[in-house]
Amino acid sequence: MERGKKTEKRTMGIARHLMMMTALLSIMLMVPAIVSAENVLITYDLPSQEVVSALDAFAEKTNLSLMYLVSDLEQIKANAISGIYTPEQALDIMLDGTGLVYEFTSDTTVSIRKNGSGEPGNLNSKEPQSPPPLVENSQPDQVLLAEAPAASAASADGESGSDDLSQDFVLEETVVTASKRETKVQDTPMSIQALTGDKLEEMAAVGMEDFSDRIPGLTVSVQGMGMNSLQIRGITTLTSEQTSSATVGYYLDDTPISSPSFVPDVALFDVERIEVLKGPQGTLYGEGSLGGTVRLITRKPQFDEFEGKVQLVGSQTEESDGFNYQTNGVINVPLMDDKLAMRLSGSFSSNAGFSDDVNSGDKDTNDSELGNIRAVVRFKPVPRLEITPGILYQNTDGGGNAFDSDLYGDMEYFRETPNKQWYEDDYILYTLNADLDLDWASLVSNTSYFDREHSSMMDFAYINGLANQLIAGYNFNFGSMLGLIDSSPYTEQDMTLDTTVFSQEFRLVSDDTDALKWVAGVFYRERKIDNRTYLGNEQFGSVRSNLGLPGGETIFDSDFKQESKQIALFGELDYTFIEKLTLSGGARWFREEIDGDSTYLTAGQAPNPFALVGGETISNIDQEDVLYKLGVKYNPTDATMLYAQFTQGIRPGGSNARAAAFGGGADVNTEFKSDSTDNYEVGIKSDWLGGRLRTNLAYYYIVWDDIQVLDRGSLGQTFVVNAGEAESSGVELELLAQPLIGLTLGFNAAYNEAEISKETPIAAGFIPKGATIPFSPEWTYTLFADYAFPIKGELNGFVGADFQYVDDRVEDIETSAEDETVLDSYQTIGLRAGVMKENWRFSIFANNVTDERAEMRGTYDLPQQGWVRNTPRTIGAQFTYNF
Repeated sequence: MERGKKTEKRTMGIARHLMMMTALLSIMLMVPAIVSAENVLITYDLPSQEVVSALDAFAEKTNLSLMYLVSDLEQIKANAISGIYTPEQALDIMLDGTGLVYEFTSDTTVSIRKNGSGEPGNLNSKEPQSPPPLVENSQPDQVLLAEAPAASAASADGESGSDDLSQDFVLEETVVTASKRETKVQDTPMSIQALTGDKLEEMAAVGMEDFSDRIPGLTVSVQGMGMNSLQIRGITTLTSEQTSSATVGYYLDDTPISSPSFVPDVALFDVERIEVLKGPQGTLYGEGSLGGTVRLITRKPQFDEFEGKVQLVGSQTEESDGFNYQTNGVINVPLMDDKLAMRLSGSFSSNAGFSDDVNSGDKDTNDSELGNIRAVVRFKPVPRLEITPGILYQNTDGGGNAFDSDLYGDMEYFRETPNKQWYEDDYILYTLNADLDLDWASLVSNTSYFDREHSSMMDFAYINGLANQLIAGYNFNFGSMLGLIDSSPYTEQDMTLDTTVFSQEFRLVSDDTDALKWVAGVFYRERKIDNRTYLGNEQFGSVRSNLGLPGGETIFDSDFKQESKQIALFGELDYTFIEKLTLSGGARWFREEIDGDSTYLTAGQAPNPFALVGGETISNIDQEDVLYKLGVKYNPTDATMLYAQFTQGIRPGGSNARAAAFGGGADVNTEFKSDSTDNYEVGIKSDWLGGRLRTNLAYYYIVWDDIQVLDRGSLGQTFVVNAGEAESSGVELELLAQPLIGLTLGFNAAYNEAEISKETPIAAGFIPKGATIPFSPEWTYTLFADYAFPIKGELNGFVGADFQYVDDRVEDIETSAEDETVLDSYQTIGLRAGVMKENWRFSIFANNVTDERAEMRGTYDLPQQGWVRNTPRTIGAQFTYNF
């Protein structure tokens, strides 16, 4: 499509959505009229006392501001109050018979004065009228404003920062570094959600599947054993090829660790927070952030305190014959006062599995173990310079996926191979971070080297079925002369994927004191990929021996190597023209060279399907592009922010490793191009009731060009093509409230509609207009509640519950040759309860309480239809000790 026509189409698409944007913003702006401080329930226990003292205590509990004349309140006593009431009910009780009246003049302010005309105590209960003005006279202390003192931030899960839970009557203000500088989530003009490390520990989260349901709009799809991919806003990886990059950036601190097509699981212990940035993040995070970015921020060594933590977790999963357990530990050691500290952490978890193979009799075949160790040193040789080297090693070993066949019992399946499937994933990450304070800016250097080795063996029944067809053909044509060959019992695939990545980023970050704030930097990366895939079949070897053909047991054998080098320049700036209005802009220029070399052998092609054919594919890609960002934010009040932004994302092209199997030609291109996203977004973030109610809303419209899609050849070999255009639009809502001290209620929801916007021809036919993008549910939402309460002395209790819903999804994209496979919607419930003191915490939990069997992915490798399932009901306990 010509650039002009693309621009025209995008403009029309934006226009179609303007009415929805306007309606959604209108709804958000109506929140103050719907929810007011008068309706919040609070626990009171105040004795009868001087009314000024009583009102001061009332203001501290409710976070309301009270205005009154001191002369009106002299020698008046307030009534005692005990129980749970709204602020309005509490004032009615406290001021009854005192001759005082009150009126809410705003959501956070109450005016109190003498009743001089027989008015009701609550002036809001009659027709509104302007109250007499509060005039300041010659006595400066006669007009007072009673306010609650600044409260310490409570964690979103209801845990207290101290033993006095009553101090935590405000919602958490999480600080993030998504914009390469520290900002509060509510002050960051983008759709971003953060989960704290405390919340992850409370959830007993081990991997990304354990937290993804708490972030509507973020989904995890299972691509294979130990191979998961992330999707945000319907922008998903439509290819499992190792030559294609991910659509969601995945970072550990400042280091990109995304592998092509799938990301490694990282042990979620000693994590400070997880940040999920929704929408393309091309200017600051570069390629691979088509749909968004996920950042895992680890805890840093502390100079001032020797501290540590030990954590034990045990659980039992339905349908499992074993026991799950996890042990975690961390120690922080100051070595030199304010100069040198070290932090060591380790984690080991064992998942017993819950899926049984009825053929071999093996139980719990999807078991897994994960071990992780991390060491970080923080060194401050001079006051303005901080250097932080670190090393992380992780090993994961596991069996097959959580297969469940439709033909057998619960969580049972039939595998053809007598050998247990397995995978192993090892990686080591070296990092070196340096931060130099230049007074007017900070100079940051981040160096990293990532080395990952992934290997697996799996039964490949899909290819085995084709192999048996070919063996039957041999028996029909040659069996009587050369000898009959029994049908093949199984075919196995061995796969190895080695990835190394070196990256270096330098950036300057301005200080936060001026109206102009900016970030500028340079990024360099080298990445090497070595992918070997081999399928073998014993009976093929027998057939070839009888026919006098070379090749042994090989059905196909692919060896793919790719090297890429990228350099990028990037920058963003924010300028506050007036006190409440900020404009922002950014750009990223990059150039990347990608060299690929692939050899490929395959059987199954005419005229002799047992002969191996193939060749070598060499590709050289040199691409250069510029990504842009524009934005505006407006703060009508200190607690409300409106924003609009345009952002872009890009994913690099690559080489088709298996093009040689088709002999090149018109069917298969040796290379595929980059694809890109343009994101148009508006949103509002607001806090109400003195920080006890939070409402965030975002609407987006994304155009996705030149989508990288998996195409299929005659024998099932796959390759990547660029297939037209898609559109993704939706709404993201976050509601968070603390109606009572210690009680936090939340509702997060996302609606998404992602589909192909025009019919696109491919080798396997065509993709119809309106085809749904895989793994992009229309609706996802989460409801949760957490309540922390005092028991006795320093002992506190807590309870919590959450409900997650994920709508229907399609597993693969619809084509003229193949219908889409629909994965049913599912919902899960989690419960938890426990007790805690200053240095320890004990809890029990139940995940997937209703024992839901969700369809995470279909599987066609079995001799029958089946599914990869979620984890069944799991009940366990967790103990944490801090020292």
